[in-house]
Amino acid sequence: MKKINAFWEERNIGLKTCELIFNCSDTIEDYFNSFVEENYNYIVAKVPKYNLNLVHELETVGFHFMETQFNISVATKELIKINRNWDNILSKTSYKKLESEKELDFLKLKISEGLFKEDRISVDERFGEDVSRKRYVNWISDIYSENKAEIYLLKKYNSLAGFFVIKAIDYRIYEAVIAGIFKEYQDQGLPLALIYFYLKIASERNGENVITSFSSNNVKMFNSFTKIVSFKILEILYVLRRIL
Repeated sequence: MKKINAFWEERNIGLKTCELIFNCSDTIEDYFNSFVEENYNYIVAKVPKYNLNLVHELETVGFHFMETQFNISVATKELIKINRNWDNILSKTSYKKLESEKELDFLKLKISEGLFKEDRISVDERFGEDVSRKRYVNWISDIYSENKAEIYLLKKYNSLAGFFVIKAIDYRIYEAVIAGIFKEYQDQGLPLALIYFYLKIASERNGENVITSFSSNNVKMFNSFTKIVSFKILEILYVLRRIL
């Protein structure tokens, strides 16, 4: 079991937070022996799919199931398939790098309008969409200030329609960190463009795979991936939380 002091979450949800990443062999005794209840009042547990018994044990001590997290990998060679089948959407879209505080402020404003409604904070009755919006605004601000990943703005024709963040893990693997379509451009097939541009940027840098994760609550994103590209599931995690 890996224990992470998620100190950044306290400013978002007002609770001292710990994330526990369990292994397949971990039991409820490993949880008790971590003594996290003495130091934290919001505990997130991520349990691999092969350890369903631990999920049920955690539920008996006050944890609530929130989502299933899928960690996947997409090969950059999938670009060939996208180019051939989706030109009607790709011909209308492009992207530009976010490079100024003014552009960052614009992006934070769009996020605060409510782009994300399927994450575990949004659907949690103890927090809801307002807390989730604050969390994502803080996250994108951190990404910009830390300069460890690149933020891009998605364009449809000449209008800004969304954003995406990409990060190099190593010379072969890139991570799709976070992305979203602005409210007025949703339901126009633009998640396709996000997936395409992630693969395009990675491929241009000789990357072989793009990894990402998404929630089982986010059915639209799941459908986008299954419709557009072939992908490999790297890991499935059951995510639960307990508030003390």
